[in-house]
Amino acid sequence: MGLIGFMKIILYVTDHPASLFSLSLILNSSGYRCITAEDPEIARRLHQKHRANVLIVDHDVAGFQGCAVAERLKDIVDAPVIFLSGSPELREKPACADLLLPKPVSPELLLSQIAILLSAHPELPACD
Repeated sequence: MGLIGFMKIILYVTDHPASLFSLSLILNSSGYRCITAEDPEIARRLHQKHRANVLIVDHDVAGFQGCAVAERLKDIVDAPVIFLSGSPELREKPACADLLLPKPVSPELLLSQIAILLSAHPELPACD
């Protein structure tokens, strides 16, 4: 099995193309395999196929509440969820998430929190 089989997979769900590009670039260059989806149905299909180790979900995605998206994905594989929000009204972590981070999020903070979540969930597979 090649190196790709040992990479942790992160599924990022957002309907903001600039965020998709910048975050996937950061994650891919940091040794993760980042797969992205701009709507919940694509996210569901990608998660079924690749079984992501961490889910990063925006507060609102293509007209859907982020928690509804996260809960549908967790029904496939119960991976930890990082909830991203630029909303000043959202100050507390929603029950559907393991972690709430502000948007924009610094790469250092995001990468450190991903490492913490992955170390807390070593049972998650490292390949797709």
